[in-house]
Amino acid sequence: MEKEKLSADLKGLVGETSLSDRTWNDYLEQSVIPHLPSEEDKIGDYLGKHAIALKSINGQLNNEVATRVNDFKKNYKPVAVNSEQSTVDNPDKSVQHADNEKLTDLETRLQRFEKVEAEKKAAKAKTEKLTEVKKLMQKEGSTNETVIGLILPQLKIREDLTAEDLAKAGKTLYDKAYTDLYGETYVPAFGGNSTLGSQKGDKDAYMKHLKETGRIK
Repeated sequence: MEKEKLSADLKGLVGETSLSDRTWNDYLEQSVIPHLPSEEDKIGDYLGKHAIALKSINGQLNNEVATRVNDFKKNYKPVAVNSEQSTVDNPDKSVQHADNEKLTDLETRLQRFEKVEAEKKAAKAKTEKLTEVKKLMQKEGSTNETVIGLILPQLKIREDLTAEDLAKAGKTLYDKAYTDLYGETYVPAFGGNSTLGSQKGDKDAYMKHLKETGRIK
């Protein structure tokens, strides 16, 4: 007879039991199966005897548990709780306050960190876009590094503007700045190096011009 069917038949005879599954399986494997009759007509009586034994064991177990519970109730002495001490249902307010302060501090630090990271990300994106704009402007002949260095910071970077849009606006500013620096007779795009002083002098002069005309502060 299969172990599963044997177990089911025996449980049907014993009824409700407090024995754990592990104890039940151990009893089945060590006490029932090794001596199981080979004749089918004798198995019923054999299981009946084990059912009686298991009922007795279960009864003794239940009685022992009940006795221990009663003894515990008789001997149990509740521990007096000081009214000033905190309880599970009413935690100390100072502890709650400290926890709230820690949480607030963590949230503040997290927000600060996220702000710094966002600023770093925005600065990196701006630098990358301006680098691309500079390359596009140079392809169009805007090759004077001094003028480009003056123009790029004036460009308004927006998400809706592509590098091509900014390069086009930058080219217009570049030509205007070049004319202001080197005069109208000089062709800005595809022009050579200036002979009207050093680049630093050109830059200082142009910055002064921008301030005087109110284009920058």
